[in-house]
Amino acid sequence: IALMRHYTAGDPAAALELYDRALSGVGDDAHSVDLRMLLLLNRSVMLFDLGRPADADAAVHELLRAAERSAAPVRLASMRLGAAAHFYAMGRWDDALTEIEAATDESDRLPMMNQMWRYGIPALIAAHRDSPVGADDLQAIDRLLAPDTQGTINGAEMPLLARAVLAERAGDQAGALAVLQGWFDPDTYFASFRFWLPHLVRLALATGNRDVAADAARSSAGDPATRATRPNQAAAQHCRGLLDADPALLIAAADIYRDLGCPLQLAQVLEDAAVVLADRGDRAAARTAYAEAIEHYTALGALWDLRRADTRLRPLGLRRQRA
Repeated sequence: IALMRHYTAGDPAAALELYDRALSGVGDDAHSVDLRMLLLLNRSVMLFDLGRPADADAAVHELLRAAERSAAPVRLASMRLGAAAHFYAMGRWDDALTEIEAATDESDRLPMMNQMWRYGIPALIAAHRDSPVGADDLQAIDRLLAPDTQGTINGAEMPLLARAVLAERAGDQAGALAVLQGWFDPDTYFASFRFWLPHLVRLALATGNRDVAADAARSSAGDPATRATRPNQAAAQHCRGLLDADPALLIAAADIYRDLGCPLQLAQVLEDAAVVLADRGDRAAARTAYAEAIEHYTALGALWDLRRADTRLRPLGLRRQRA
C-alpha cells in the first residue's frame, strides 16, 4: 500500500526506493516468486516514469529472465504481457508481439488488465500499421471495453486506443472521439490517461468540440505535485500545446518523449507541431518537425500515421519526400 501511495502521489522516486528495499527483503526465496515478479514489473514502471528508459529496459529483461526461470505458467504469461506493454511504449513492436504470442495459451486465465494487453496491443499495432484486425480480436476488445468493465482502468488504454485509431482510420473522427470520451471524466485522473488524452484533445479540436479539448487539457495538467513524472509532463504539454496551438509546448513535449525513447508519441507530437508551425507560416520549422515524424513512423511501420500526417499537412503546403 505504501508503495502505490507514493506512486499515485506523484513521487515515483520514493516508490522506487521502497521497491528496491522490498526486493532486497524478498530475495530469491522460492516461496516468494510471485511477489518478486510483481515487484520487478512495477519497479520497471517506476524507472520509466523517472525518465530512465535504459534502466527500465534492463529491469524488464531481468524480469523476463527471472520469470522464465521460476514462474508458474500463468505468472510467466502475465509477466510476458507486462513486458509487451513496455516494448510497445519503447517502439519495439515486434518484440511486444513475440511476448504476446508466447503468452497466448494462458491468456484466458489472466486478470482483466493482462487481457487488456493481450488483445489491445496487437490490435493497436495492426491499426497503426494499417493492417486488418481479426473479428475475434475485435469482439474480445469490445467485451473488455463494455460498460460493466470501466472500473478496470489499468491496461484499458491499449484496446481503447485500438478502437479509436480504427474508427479514425475508417474516416470517423467523431466516432473515434466518442470512444475516448466515453472513458473520460474531467474530475478523475489515472496515470494511463496520459496515453490517450492528447488524442482526445486533437480529435475534439478537429471535430469542433473545444470545450471537451479544454477539459482534457486541464485534466492532463492537474495538480503538478501529483503528476510530476516525465511522461505526465509530456502529455500535459502535448495537450496544452494542441489546445493553444503553441509550437513551443509541443516541441518541449517532443524533447521529453525523445529522452524517454517513445518513438510513436514523439512522432505524433512532432506531427502536431508541424501542423501548428505550418499554419503559422513557419514552413522551415514545420518541415523539420514533419521530417522527423516521418522518420519515426517509417521505422515503426506505422503506415496509417504516415497517411494521416500527409493528409493533415498537404493542405498546408507540405508534402512528404518519397524515396
